[in-house]
Amino acid sequence: MNRVDTHRYTRVAIALHWAIAIAILAQIPVGIWMSNAQDALRRGDAGVSQEMVFTVFQLHKSVGLTVLVLSVARLAWRLMNPPPPLPDGMAGWEKAAAHAVHAAFYVLIIAIPLAGWAVVSSSRLVIDTHLFLQDWLPWPNLPIARTEANEAATKTVHQWLAYLAGGLVVVHVGAALKHQILAGDGIFARMLPGVFGRTRGPVSAGRGGVLVAGLLVSTLAGGLAWGYVDHVGGAAANAVSATVPSAAAPNAKIGGESAIPSGWVVNRAESAIRFVFNYSGDETIGRFDTWTADIDFDRDNLGAAKAVVHIDTRSAVSGDDFLDSELPGGDGFDTKGHPEGATFEAAAFRALGDGGYEIDGRLTIRNVTRPVTLPFTLAVDGDEARATGQTVVRRSDFGIGGDGVVGDEIRVEIVVVARRAAGAG
Repeated sequence: MNRVDTHRYTRVAIALHWAIAIAILAQIPVGIWMSNAQDALRRGDAGVSQEMVFTVFQLHKSVGLTVLVLSVARLAWRLMNPPPPLPDGMAGWEKAAAHAVHAAFYVLIIAIPLAGWAVVSSSRLVIDTHLFLQDWLPWPNLPIARTEANEAATKTVHQWLAYLAGGLVVVHVGAALKHQILAGDGIFARMLPGVFGRTRGPVSAGRGGVLVAGLLVSTLAGGLAWGYVDHVGGAAANAVSATVPSAAAPNAKIGGESAIPSGWVVNRAESAIRFVFNYSGDETIGRFDTWTADIDFDRDNLGAAKAVVHIDTRSAVSGDDFLDSELPGGDGFDTKGHPEGATFEAAAFRALGDGGYEIDGRLTIRNVTRPVTLPFTLAVDGDEARATGQTVVRRSDFGIGGDGVVGDEIRVEIVVVARRAAGAG
């Protein structure tokens, strides 16, 4: 095989280059498939299953995070080990363009997975990330508020960075082919020595191998340790406050002259009804956007207290397009043939002490009524009162659900915030 009069990259640089390149090139068609698969699920295409889409999404995240870890190592190696010089026959502007494209790639291979990580972290659909579907490899979420605006912004950034990377790949490959075929300067051999010709060795022996290996291992180990704390240690604390915005239902109203407690007015912007369910092994949180409630509650006269809450289950949202398209179906709340929703009517209130109460009531869904007990706490701080409670409902008790990936148990969480009305004592 002919010798090419150029230096090659170091073995470490070559290995990291191709590992990252292959992973990124694989991510592009997978990303397109994911978008098309969500559309297919909305159309009811039998060729695409929920579990398939969930698995592909998890693997897409895993590969992206792997690229991020490898890219940190690649950048560190590059800073300590200069690349081989470009062929002498290249024009000055070609060399400048080549350096610019390479610099852009270094930015993108870190920025794209970071943006994808931000999408997952800001999504109002909370699905934990476990690398390559392994429970013992948890990955954390970035400290980003889970709001619709943040999710939309991070998705846009991630998408456009991916488009930019795709364009640069075309430019990079095209320029390499031009130099390999037309100029004949053997530029392919720099990254594929032995395949496109023998080359001189690297400019210098590889330096900092132990440091880069340590950086790679510590980055991965640090992420997994953070992930363990984020998923296990912080799961209970963050289950409500850090997932779904507490924006009130736009059609919600809470009436009664003595609503929670007497002489107070409910703050709709901070009140919410949420639902928590198991989706493919992960706890997921959504909310009902449309509900009404007539509540008459006086702590000193529980015998006269009453509450009737109606939830339009068709307004269930999780913040994820795929899941939102599935929630109206039989694997969700089965609202397509039963638009009447759910109604909870209180039968009796009782005090438990220390601000705790319980409501015994009846929940009706699909013309099936079951007894439900709702424990809640009421805290009054100056001119603000906050009632929070939760109960568990089984979909199967109301003839809803199947063998899908959505769990049978639904935890319903309520948050009602009220402020003292003007003139109230």
